[in-house]
Amino acid sequence: MPDPGPSYDPPRHVEHILDLYRQHPHTTGRVRKTDRLLAVDLFRQGIAIDSVKVALLLVAARRTQSPERQHPHIRSLHYFLPAIREILDQPLDNDYIRYLKRFTHRHHHLP
Repeated sequence: MPDPGPSYDPPRHVEHILDLYRQHPHTTGRVRKTDRLLAVDLFRQGIAIDSVKVALLLVAARRTQSPERQHPHIRSLHYFLPAIREILDQPLDNDYIRYLKRFTHRHHHLP
């Protein structure tokens, strides 16, 4: 696992991931036991919170751009796993992340 640095705090890391999920505009806002287990697993894998944030941002932008505007609410953090893996495999350019933030903030309020 990468060195998490001086702010290493497992419970806080897990809660931060769950808060990001809970506040996402396309989720039900409810955290289930399987979501908590996945957040713990993401922590154990050394997945940075910033990677999770970018993945959630990417999903929000994609769903907003989808021709089917009335998507059902996302019911599980697991829905974001492909986007998290995508971000880990091929990190996005900082300019593109800023663009996504501006785009999604126009359509939704994301943390």
